[in-house]
Amino acid sequence: MNMSRMRPAPLATPAGTLPACGMLLCAIVLASPIHADETPADAITLSSAGECQPQWLPTFGPQPGVGGGRIYALTVFDDGSGSGPAVYAGGAFVTAGAVGARRIAKWDGSSWAPLGSGMSSSVQALTVFDDGSGSGPALYAGGFFTSAGGVSANGIATWDGSSWSALGSGVTGGVSALTVFDDGTGGGPALYTGGLFTSAGGVSASGIAKWDGSSWSALGSGMDALVRALTVFDDGTGGGPALYAGGDFSTAGGVIANHIARWDGSSWSALGSGMDALVNALTVFDDGSGSGPALYAGGGFTTAGGVSANEIAKWDGSSWSALGSGLKRTTVIALSIFDDGSGSGPALYAGGGFATAGGVSANRIAKWDGSRWSALGSGMNSNVAAMTVFDDGSGNGPALYAGGGFTVSPAGDSFVARWQGCAIEPAIPGDVNGDGVVDELDLIELLPCFGLPATPPCDTGQDVNGDGVVNVLDLIELLLNFGATAP
Repeated sequence: MNMSRMRPAPLATPAGTLPACGMLLCAIVLASPIHADETPADAITLSSAGECQPQWLPTFGPQPGVGGGRIYALTVFDDGSGSGPAVYAGGAFVTAGAVGARRIAKWDGSSWAPLGSGMSSSVQALTVFDDGSGSGPALYAGGFFTSAGGVSANGIATWDGSSWSALGSGVTGGVSALTVFDDGTGGGPALYTGGLFTSAGGVSASGIAKWDGSSWSALGSGMDALVRALTVFDDGTGGGPALYAGGDFSTAGGVIANHIARWDGSSWSALGSGMDALVNALTVFDDGSGSGPALYAGGGFTTAGGVSANEIAKWDGSSWSALGSGLKRTTVIALSIFDDGSGSGPALYAGGGFATAGGVSANRIAKWDGSRWSALGSGMNSNVAAMTVFDDGSGNGPALYAGGGFTVSPAGDSFVARWQGCAIEPAIPGDVNGDGVVDELDLIELLPCFGLPATPPCDTGQDVNGDGVVNVLDLIELLLNFGATAP
């Protein structure tokens, strides 16, 4: 079991006591038949070394994954229909499998389905967000469209599982990045949108804006050019989580910030001297070295903070460093974290247009394990622009799904392909901190993520039921397993 896991700052709760959980939920705990010497029935044994090798597997049948255009965005969402989580793809395509699907589609593990009549133009970004209205989590799509499902929606729209709706009057331009962040001002989690626009909901907002579920607001004076990537990261300096943005810009809030900047809820700041060229992708990853999670940036740059770093670099909260000799050819477009079940724990995966990684031939996709780069088979014939992790329920365990502009993958799929890992012993549902027991420490780590999507730093077990968001259903499942231990 991997023990180096990203964790949000814990709530201040007296040691050895349970936070108040409400009469109903506490009753569930007391009534639960699971005790410390019992193991949940769904626990399985970790695959032994050598029993399987991660590989590209044909997934989408005789029809290509999508047709008529490439994929730009992938995410996982449970629409509440009872069929469980599915992969959602956005891009420029017009078919998915044999089904007409204009720029957005759903893959449930066995078939494709459209989302209404789709979008009028490309989808560039996808995420899951619960706006607090009581209707639960929904899928949010950003791009360069002006309508979604026949409804006027400028650059951004939300799908509730059955229909599309707009977010006010939207943005005056395009959306390239979406994430969820709680800035600590008391309003709870909000949706943050990055792209190439000058206003959002009629409010002046240059390249970046916040949607709180009912209205838009700006983040200072914004950026002077395109925002391509957004993520949330706690650098460990005591300020708590902050929003990080990457892109083409040279200033953020009037501050010189070359292609990458940090928003603490009230002001922008630079990350050292930044990069010498654009940043396309951001994510958070703990490489297991003992220094904890760090921010990783991918793009078209050759230096980060004045240090030579080809297309990818690591920010530890105070300085930039390279990942070996980096990647070479064009640019990194996407970053993701995935545990392939080989026993080495989670690793960082990079996708883009590159041809080598750390001097090793790696066509458009590669893996960084914290110390070295490796290829994923023979790779793709064109760029990888998006990645996500999805378990289709077949019993094979989670897989890494990659989408982009490629027409040939090693398994023969087009525009989207599946890198299947080995089956992994799942943590006990609710064992957020990975210590082999479900107890008050797991509850303490789940609660700060309540209402947030299962993205860094809330993607290490807080989403107990795997539906893409941390909510009361996860809390209930944790409490039902309270006291359970690993075999």
